[in-house]
Amino acid sequence: MRTTLLLLLLALLTTTATAQESKVKYGFFAGAVLRLNSFDQHTKEGVTFTTVNYLGYAAGANVYYQPAPVFSLRGTLGLHLEGDELKFFSQEFSISGKLVSTFLSTGVHALLKRNEQSRWQLVAGLTPYFRLNSEDNSAGTGLRAFDLASDLGVNYSFPVKSVQIMPELRFSRSLTNAASENGLAGMLNSYYRHRLSFSVHLVI
Repeated sequence: MRTTLLLLLLALLTTTATAQESKVKYGFFAGAVLRLNSFDQHTKEGVTFTTVNYLGYAAGANVYYQPAPVFSLRGTLGLHLEGDELKFFSQEFSISGKLVSTFLSTGVHALLKRNEQSRWQLVAGLTPYFRLNSEDNSAGTGLRAFDLASDLGVNYSFPVKSVQIMPELRFSRSLTNAASENGLAGMLNSYYRHRLSFSVHLVI
């Protein structure tokens, strides 16, 4: 009797552990990031400011936790190559600077389906960015090294054999002001980064 109870308990624990493990999946992603910094920037009086949209790249790894069939959480660790190109001019002067940076991102996103059969998912979350290194071709743009962005987008999931492929389109806007009192950024009252990204996620 005791042996039977122990075997039943072991079977229950094994089943529970397997169910919990099945809720966790892993994956990778790669894609392009278009910086849309031509709006929502405010300069100090008498100075006109423009930027050039910059196409960058991103790649990294994901961890998924799915507590319900229509809802899952995704943690992301990625590397981004992005650029900021600032151009200032007034009646007295004209100056520009370009900063190409490598960022480490650690995002957390919620993925929500309308129902269990739907392949479309709404994506929403936050992504902190930490600048690892940069190449500055000017006297110094002076932009801050940390950035926190809110993300909103959609993806579509379809299975291919034992994996899932998810193309994803996402728009991001910074919540932190990258302007500072240093370098060219000292001419800005505010500078918020905007990103339009397209990536392909592979879920194992």
